[in-house]
Amino acid sequence: EIFPVHRGKGLIVTGAAGGIGRALAEHLLAQGANVIVADLMKAAVAATVAALGASGRCHPLAMDVGSIDSVGAAQPPTAQATTTHAVLTGAPGNGRRPAPGRGF
Repeated sequence: EIFPVHRGKGLIVTGAAGGIGRALAEHLLAQGANVIVADLMKAAVAATVAALGASGRCHPLAMDVGSIDSVGAAQPPTAQATTTHAVLTGAPGNGRRPAPGRGF
């Protein structure tokens, strides 16, 4: 273990269906964290969770972090995954920008 501080923590990784976000989710799972895989596309999130496995420590959450409404409506999949209330943001990005005045 490189970062034992993550063991047992509930972490949300955004942009986790691919690229840097997926690599980050995989690394955190290897360090013993409970990880919520968050990304835009429900099918991609489900496929990532299935691929990462992690014996009940990896959970799906489809949401758009660029949308206040989407984030507000997001329901974490299990209480176990977020018991420590820690949040970790990966590297979401598809080139979209929020509408003026909407912010993140």
